[in-house]
Amino acid sequence: MHGRRTQKAAVSWTLMYCQAIRNTGQIEQRRGLSELYKRMTKPQPEDAKDKDVAKDKEAVKDKEAVKDMPQLSISSIPKPKIRVPRIDPNTMARAQAPKELPKDPKLLADEYIADLHSANWGGEETWVRFSRLPQKSHAFLRDIDINCTLANIRGTERALSRRGRSTPTSNTLSRMLEVFEAAKLANIVPDRYTYQELIAINVDLLNFNYAHDWLEKMVVQGIKPTIRPYRTILKGYSTVSSELDSARRLWHEIKTKIAAGLIAGEKSDEVATTVDLLTYTSYVAAESKAGNFALVVDVLEEMDQAGIKPDITLRNTVLDGLVRHKGLDAG
Repeated sequence: MHGRRTQKAAVSWTLMYCQAIRNTGQIEQRRGLSELYKRMTKPQPEDAKDKDVAKDKEAVKDKEAVKDMPQLSISSIPKPKIRVPRIDPNTMARAQAPKELPKDPKLLADEYIADLHSANWGGEETWVRFSRLPQKSHAFLRDIDINCTLANIRGTERALSRRGRSTPTSNTLSRMLEVFEAAKLANIVPDRYTYQELIAINVDLLNFNYAHDWLEKMVVQGIKPTIRPYRTILKGYSTVSSELDSARRLWHEIKTKIAAGLIAGEKSDEVATTVDLLTYTSYVAAESKAGNFALVVDVLEEMDQAGIKPDITLRNTVLDGLVRHKGLDAG
């Protein structure tokens, strides 16, 4: 390109020079024009031409590269995706909520005691509430609270009130033992009612040997038992036909210990002087179930001599035995 421009300039300068020579008369002016013409029409060095040509080629390439580039607009530029973390409102609420300070162990024990004696908790509810108590709260419980807890877990009629009786299981026994051990760690001394509940649960599960073990532990601790734990075991024997001999041995043991003053009265600190009506009924049930009605008659005469009159429960017990062994025509 630079060469073409130079050629055009040389032609222009040649025409201008010829015209100027014709119009110029003075020699000096002609010399000046000749000198200027030589300079303007003097060819440029090759390296300068090459540089100009290279520049022209680079300019052409730049223009072509610009033409080949895709035309961009603001609308065609993709918007960047911003990832917003998902926040759980429940987690955020827990994080913002102030942490609750631990309650006083005595306050927790007082709340448990108040609810224990006012609400008709079942065995499951009682166990859940007790297991939630921290260990430090156990020291503020009394023996009566432990006994009520054991009775509720066992599911006695007294504890369940109008809800009816629940059937104890080995899991029930395990929970009661945990309550007993917790009471021991808290230096709560078990009394006769504590042992009575543990004896009763083992009788319910027909664990008669363990029931006797708990009775012996009570005696070793220095607690004089009432006739109630003996009667509980005797009543359990009466429900199992194979335990008739055990029932007879226990019956004689009860009468022997009463005579020796080793059994306390249920309503006072005095010793028991005679077998009560409920204990008589439990033994009569065992003999009636086995069909030993001659022995039943002997027991009824013994009751009459002691001044104890049979009630409707005892009479029904004898009648059930007669119907079972002799039918409805028994007389």
